Amino acid sequence: MNLPLIVIGAGLAGWTTIREFRKLDPDTPVTLITADSGDFYAKPTLSNAFAQQRGPTQLVTTPAARMAETLKVTLENHIATVRLNRPDKANAMNAAMWQEIRQAFQWVDATPEARVAILQGEGRLFTAGIDLQMMMAMAPQGRDACDGRTRESLRRTVLDMQDTLTSLERCRKPVLAAVHGACIGG
Repeated sequence: MNLPLIVIGAGLAGWTTIREFRKLDPDTPVTLITADSGDFYAKPTLSNAFAQQRGPTQLVTTPAARMAETLKVTLENHIATVRLNRPDKANAMNAAMWQEIRQAFQWVDATPEARVAILQGEGRLFTAGIDLQMMMAMAPQGRDACDGRTRESLRRTVLDMQDTLTSLERCRKPVLAAVHGACIGG
């Protein structure tokens, strides 16, 4: 039996450490120690949270129990395979998946053993595109009494999401998309 990896702190660094470790070792138990629930939130929402008097529970985009469910990443024979892993939701891209995709392709780029990456979808189709529930939840999160701040919050969120897709382009390794079934975007 392997001794568990123990990570203290559920911030972005803690979750990134766990994700990267899990890519290398799918079997060793991981224990996360945190003073809070360990839930995930997107950093762009912090810019307006205090002004809008929103509490921590209103910022959560993905509960801790679901953090490792959006992607499956493997490395075998110099081939990094990144699988969208929300087949029950048609691989719709929620907030956690947007972050994990960027981190996965940064990892592929920085990992010498990976010579090529394949992006796949689990289930009957490749992806349904952006998660509409996430989009509906974003509207009240970015709202501010000042229209300019509301627009700036939305602009930052869109730029952050675009940066996720650009991470595939920035990856210096060839990236192939193994599209099957539907591939919906827009």
